[in-house]
Amino acid sequence: MAMGNSNTNTKRTLEEAMSKERLSIEEYGYEFQEVNDQHKLRDIKTGKNFKFDVYREKELNQQRYEEIGEAITEYVYEHLEKMLKLKRVHIPVLPADAGPNEPKGFFFMSENALKSDKLMILIHGSGVVRAGQWARSLIINNSFEAGTMVPYIERAKEEGFGVLITNGNHNYDEKLHKCIKGSENPQDHFVYVWNNFIKKAKAKHIVIVAHSFGGVVVLHGLRNIKEAKERIKAVAFTDSVHSVGHYESSDIKQFFKERTRNWVSSREPLDTPIRSYYKDDTCELVSAGTTEHVWTSHCAKDSVFSFFKEKLDKEEKGKDNDKCAGNGSRCGSDDCEEDDQEGLKGDEQQLETGPEDGKMEKENSKDEGSENDNMVTGDDPIAGTPGEETVQQGKDNMVTGDGLITGTPGEESVQPGKDNMLTGDGSITGTPGEESVQQEKDNMVTGDGSITGTPREETVQQEKR
Repeated sequence: MAMGNSNTNTKRTLEEAMSKERLSIEEYGYEFQEVNDQHKLRDIKTGKNFKFDVYREKELNQQRYEEIGEAITEYVYEHLEKMLKLKRVHIPVLPADAGPNEPKGFFFMSENALKSDKLMILIHGSGVVRAGQWARSLIINNSFEAGTMVPYIERAKEEGFGVLITNGNHNYDEKLHKCIKGSENPQDHFVYVWNNFIKKAKAKHIVIVAHSFGGVVVLHGLRNIKEAKERIKAVAFTDSVHSVGHYESSDIKQFFKERTRNWVSSREPLDTPIRSYYKDDTCELVSAGTTEHVWTSHCAKDSVFSFFKEKLDKEEKGKDNDKCAGNGSRCGSDDCEEDDQEGLKGDEQQLETGPEDGKMEKENSKDEGSENDNMVTGDDPIAGTPGEETVQQGKDNMVTGDGLITGTPGEESVQPGKDNMLTGDGSITGTPGEESVQQEKDNMVTGDGSITGTPREETVQQEKR
């Protein structure tokens, strides 16, 4: 495409760019090259990093960035199928909903997903990301491994898990101008996949990794799938934006307390306990070891797998203890003895200390007021207040003075440019150099792209006895 020198030429070029057929990454002059065991997007001719500014017109540069992003989505799909041997499963499954004039969606799962004793479900956030991606911006600007689910999938397979990857943002067919039945939104997509596939799985142990808005999807599933609370043994959230309010049922609150952990963006070292500002939030919070939302899944990976092992081992030990109790006598095993002693110790400690009243309350009303609005960074443009589980549609993206981002979920709110601008239609323009990722805190972006501000979380202080 030639560069235009006037508004007329720019408009004409944009129309041509939008009407052309989708190209591959290589046709845009890029490929993934191995650099220090990581695969990075590089210019085929020069070997240099991805360059955002190619044209004089910002609109053309933005359009090109989005087109390359679509090419990367297809590249990831191909990698899932050819390299990781996952199969693409088309939905809906009912003949009446899957006719020739009806749009079709899909998700991915391993050959043993419905047969394995253990099943891992991976759920992405909102926006432009699709199955297999955590953050498109990381794939383009950092590495294939950092922005995709590939490291999780490989590790899950090594540990004997079947794998299923949802594709909740694929909701609409552009050619047929119709929504995909059963996948009208990410929440409905998850329920549909569960009821038609996961429900039939033989897995005794189901675990979930859910990033950002994926937490809202999981909460929706727990509310609407009868057996979910029983079958899901552990959920690892990565900077999830779900909200469990005072109105939530006691069994869901108990589920979050016993079986979930949320790795949140924080300045604290990885796995440092973080105090929640919401007293009804029963989910354990720990630091993901990064202040950037889009990096939380990648940075927390090893800790997530350790968490799953801890929960599944505890589940198996609990079953063994139940068998012992069912015999009507002590089995005499070391495990039983140890568990009994720890149980007595815990009861004594509870009597001595009592409940920690007010532990989850905020320290002052100023902090409470500043945290009322949920925000989403990275590839997940979500807005709303705590307790809401859906994204407000049709709003123009706005970046407020405190760094919060609101907008329509169909757009990617992180672009590689410095001085990014959000336009009325929700598109983003900018120059390369930094990510416009804002965290869930009172962040301000300085001129050099660094992020300053007061953290959303507080490190849990250990009380002296």
